[in-house]
Amino acid sequence: MALTFTEQPSGILGANSPLIYQAYDSTFSTTAGFRYEFEIFVWSGTNTIPATAQWKFIKLPDVFAGNRAYIDIHRLVTEYINKNYLAFGSATATISTGAYWVAVKIRGYNTAGGTTPVSGPTTSNIVICTRGYSYSIQGINAEVTKPVLTDRDKVMLTTESSIDYLWYNKDLVSSINVGSATYTPTAGATSLLKIQGIELKQALTAGGVWGVNSQITFNLVAGGNFKMPVEFDCPSRYGSYSMLFLNRYGVYEGMTFNAVYSPSWAITRENYQTALLVGSNLDLAWSYGMRQTNIFNLQSKKTMVINTDWIPESYVDYLSQMVMSEAVLFAEGGNYYAVNVLDSQMEQKRATNIKLIQYAFNLEYSQPYINKIVR
Repeated sequence: MALTFTEQPSGILGANSPLIYQAYDSTFSTTAGFRYEFEIFVWSGTNTIPATAQWKFIKLPDVFAGNRAYIDIHRLVTEYINKNYLAFGSATATISTGAYWVAVKIRGYNTAGGTTPVSGPTTSNIVICTRGYSYSIQGINAEVTKPVLTDRDKVMLTTESSIDYLWYNKDLVSSINVGSATYTPTAGATSLLKIQGIELKQALTAGGVWGVNSQITFNLVAGGNFKMPVEFDCPSRYGSYSMLFLNRYGVYEGMTFNAVYSPSWAITRENYQTALLVGSNLDLAWSYGMRQTNIFNLQSKKTMVINTDWIPESYVDYLSQMVMSEAVLFAEGGNYYAVNVLDSQMEQKRATNIKLIQYAFNLEYSQPYINKIVR
């Protein structure tokens, strides 16, 4: 038997990009009635493959691909991964249901073998998947091997920032130093604990460096460390507004908007005309005017325009991840509201073209401000 598998790499994978597996049986793929059976497993907890697969697919050999067969399972995997996994309130956090184990088994069947496989089962490696994604230019099978899951080269805050996070691969980081405070990852080999994070306001406050330019040091299991500078800017007269968004690694990071913030309401309504003299006390009606035009089905959505302060060019790609994010949260009054970015285009500003880089974004609360239609 010569059933071979082209599988995904073993790092952290973003399930919002293709997860392609290819099978090839060099011995039986040209025999009568040959077919590949793919079993897909997606599960939480320990990294032991469950006894029963969630899905089974039959694929025939593709004669135009040398009798190979392939399957892309990323849409199946994202059905399981929760994008609302974040629990607020603690200085430390875990990915919880925001990451799942994934594996694939393959068998080969033909007419002569009947219901008994003539090749396999062959099992793929076990990978951990989040609701992240990879850029197409990186290739189809792009894994994440970095210890800290961010593209920021520094964290920019003000003393009015309300929330921000940094996340890390628990298997690659032994401890984190934040001022005088030290954090160690929660032990365990489950998917719930594979990726862990620290909430920066609480961690910096506990370490005695809130409001002070400092750095966060991630000490690595393999030796050495990864250092993330933290810079505080002065709050503007407009106030500072914090947002969280699901970045391309599938974890929530923050951004403080320290410039003009302009909320507004978009209102829609319908109306109808009633007869002037229908069933009312005319003495009373005349005292405040007859209401002939009546409004109904009134609905409203709250929107906002929010601006960054001057930012470094290194933050441009980071902000583009917010525009492309499938989950954005806006901090307001101690609560965190789901919002959508309305902008469909973002210029990649460069310091060589413009000395001072600043952005404005249009946002909309994902829930109506007034909702008369419940679905």
